[in-house]
Amino acid sequence: ACVLGGAIFGPALSGMVDCILRSLRHCQDDWWCSYRKAWKQNWRESLVPGIVLCLFVGFLVFMGLQVFWTSGTLPLGTALCCLASALLAAILFSVFWPQLVLFRQSHLSRLRNCLLFFFPNFLRCLAAGLLQVAWWVLMLVLYPGSLLLLLFLGFWLILYWTYQILYPALNRVFQIEEKIAETFPEQCM
Repeated sequence: ACVLGGAIFGPALSGMVDCILRSLRHCQDDWWCSYRKAWKQNWRESLVPGIVLCLFVGFLVFMGLQVFWTSGTLPLGTALCCLASALLAAILFSVFWPQLVLFRQSHLSRLRNCLLFFFPNFLRCLAAGLLQVAWWVLMLVLYPGSLLLLLFLGFWLILYWTYQILYPALNRVFQIEEKIAETFPEQCM
């Protein structure tokens, strides 16, 4: 289920991230047109990361539920371990997906860039990761009422807030706007 879900979720997420990054660059395209372009450009490359992301989330959910079902409560150490791994994954994927939609490079190069980006921009990465983890913990705590919230807000709101935090550093390090202006001048204001 996670593999199939990841194969669907990966391209959808890459389109969403590309649309958010275009909006942060003040691109004048219609959002639906941008989403379709991004989906067509990135669907192949986003399959494997989408599957890995969904497998990781499935593993975290399975691990937490197994501990909860066997003992009736979630021990503090296990809960902290789950939250720490979710935080690291949120940071990693928050830096990985913009590289996937903007640059043509191997997944290994993207992972290396994620690590190299993380250390000099630790506070921004930590803030973005904590924001995402807090959002998803809130969605879990408010379940089933949070399903209505997710129906209207989907995943885009938390991604938009995350990239509001990370985009200045991403642009400074990867020179996104300069490279886009050279390659696609029609996307710039």
